Amino acid sequence: MTVKEVYDIIGSFAPWETAADFDNVGILIGSGKTKIKKVLVCLDVTPDVAAEAAQIGANLIVSHHPLIFEPLRSIDFESVPAFLIKNKISLISAHTNLDLSPIGTTALLCDMLGLTVTDCSEFLYVGDLPKEMKGDDFAAKVKKLLKVKNIRYTEKDKVGRVAICAGSGSEYVSAAAEMGADALVTGDVKHNRFIEAREKGIMIIDAGHYETEKPITSRLGEILRKMLPCEVVVSDEDIRPFIIK
Repeated sequence: MTVKEVYDIIGSFAPWETAADFDNVGILIGSGKTKIKKVLVCLDVTPDVAAEAAQIGANLIVSHHPLIFEPLRSIDFESVPAFLIKNKISLISAHTNLDLSPIGTTALLCDMLGLTVTDCSEFLYVGDLPKEMKGDDFAAKVKKLLKVKNIRYTEKDKVGRVAICAGSGSEYVSAAAEMGADALVTGDVKHNRFIEAREKGIMIIDAGHYETEKPITSRLGEILRKMLPCEVVVSDEDIRPFIIK
């Protein structure tokens, strides 16, 4: 099994050509001809994750967020890209193409919340809960499901129809409201988006960028274990990059 073959397998359920124009996906470090010994799956390729890959003998990392997003103008020997190159660890990143996949980040959140999805628009999925809930109860359900210590949300009496955009999707407030959603679950919500949500009469829940996307690493690990002949490990060092108190 080579890096290119893993790339092709990921493309079979998250087509590379569907990635957004601004994105940087695919084989970001390494050669497609490299034979794979072990794969490490993560959300972010941090120094700790890179060190973990080297320690466990993984010579391929599959990440959601691209390590290289903007053009590199220089490479420090102590940087993560340099570490991966020195240790001959290849990197494949599946970002917006995985977000748009029917088994990707947002689709997974819909499954976790038990939604029956009826509409999709760009990165937004909209579906119905099995049973209408009080707004506060729905917010509590999201908080417990995603293991979030604190969440921010606007009030809503009842929630039955829900819009989901894993990661950062607060710009879809108006679209979610137009699609009949009572609530939008996402992350990275700015102050003005909360105001917009109140004006539109829709509940917006900021459950965190990391928290809404982290579940995809376990799913991706499960998928790759079934499709690859080598060992696939989900990172233990891929943790939230900040503290919530």
